[in-house]
Amino acid sequence: MAAFLAKFLWEKQTPIGEYPVHRKVSYTSIASDPLPMTQAWNRSQKKMDIERISDFKALKPDLKLAEGPKLILFWTDWGAGVSWEQRFGTEKDLMSCPTGRCRLSNNKKDIGKAHAVLFKSDRLLRPSLIHEHKSALDAYLEDIALNTTLMEVMGIKWRAFVTRPKLLMSWIDGNCSTDSKREEYVEKLAKYVHLESYGTCGRFRCATWGHMNVGKCWKTYIATKYLFALAMEDYLCDHYVSEGLYRPLVHGLVPVVWGGTDYRHILPPGSYIDARMYHPSALGDLLTALQRNPIAYGKYHVWRRHWTLTKRGSLCELCHRLHTDTTRGHHIDIPKWRLETEQCMVAPSRMFDSEAWKEVIYQ
Repeated sequence: MAAFLAKFLWEKQTPIGEYPVHRKVSYTSIASDPLPMTQAWNRSQKKMDIERISDFKALKPDLKLAEGPKLILFWTDWGAGVSWEQRFGTEKDLMSCPTGRCRLSNNKKDIGKAHAVLFKSDRLLRPSLIHEHKSALDAYLEDIALNTTLMEVMGIKWRAFVTRPKLLMSWIDGNCSTDSKREEYVEKLAKYVHLESYGTCGRFRCATWGHMNVGKCWKTYIATKYLFALAMEDYLCDHYVSEGLYRPLVHGLVPVVWGGTDYRHILPPGSYIDARMYHPSALGDLLTALQRNPIAYGKYHVWRRHWTLTKRGSLCELCHRLHTDTTRGHHIDIPKWRLETEQCMVAPSRMFDSEAWKEVIYQ
């Protein structure tokens, strides 16, 4: 089985550490990796996708699984000075996974024995799917049904966690004029709420607050000052998100998303706000109302009882699938596959000068 190693968003059992974890739960974990993601494999659309892609060949769909540990072969290096084990964990780390019976190898002579051959791809990236983490999701949905508050999750610390002096920030690097027209949404939203914008497209700088390092700025300043962060993509494409989505989650903010993917598939329900559901004026009203109601705002963080975000990533899901997934397939040209199956839209320019915004914002 040959495989691309995506920079996964997983669910992972982790001890209490840098990021808040308030209860350990035994379930199949999500590993998280806050890096750009572009392709998700949806089993319900498998047949349709195969019919659309001329270079796909189904190979022995009813394979029998062999017993014993699976061998994962690293065919290429992960990056300069960084090994696969440093980036995604060692065999010892795999032992903490629900299905951890996998061995790792860097020896290309093991190609004949390998169950998965991994090589780095910067073009095909795949976030894990929330519905694949049934135990955690079921427990979280029960919390929602029981109207669980953040106080029940964090105890007396919850009040300090939700008390922050500023409402909203954004961090936008790269393109300042985009196909998604995020810049127009931000401009319009800023007429209704106070927004502080960072990055190459913003006017605020971490250096203003005495922080020259971006990571330290997020951890020591942004995480303690703001309730919400805009996480807006430059393209409205299905299955595409960037690290801008995960920074707020890691640092305790609620992301306000703007993109083309279906966020219900990759994030816990009630952990984010989808800006494409709101005209900027309506979104401004919602954010202001949540700022005034700490209990309601706190419910956007109850998911932290069941999931945590880690920066390194994990091989847990791959190892699990090697033991449980009997489906086999072959793509000759993976970039072509993505190009032929992706769905993107370009938002209309100056959309808030007319009713054109209704083409982008769901009614």
